[in-house]
Amino acid sequence: MFDRAHRIGKMSRTKIRPIVVKFHYYAQREQVRKTAHDKIETLKSASLGIGIQQTRAVINQRRRMNDIYRREKASGKQLRWPSGKLLVRDRDGEDFREIKA
Repeated sequence: MFDRAHRIGKMSRTKIRPIVVKFHYYAQREQVRKTAHDKIETLKSASLGIGIQQTRAVINQRRRMNDIYRREKASGKQLRWPSGKLLVRDRDGEDFREIKA
């Protein structure tokens, strides 16, 4: 069930326009997102993708921290990335702590 749905950009005969949808129920949004994650290869082969819309500031923050994310992930640490914050937990199970860029 959607509250709203919008297409982004100008109409073009050669390009497919992205769609932004606001779900009425959070659980339904998460179900769609998890199903898309399970079927990522099928979506990629069809040139499709599903993701959560982020602000431009959050996207830029995450781009700047991508190298740190890869380094921490390779060292075997657990990571979470809510919005623009990068949270890391060492193997010993302590609480997540924020990493600054």
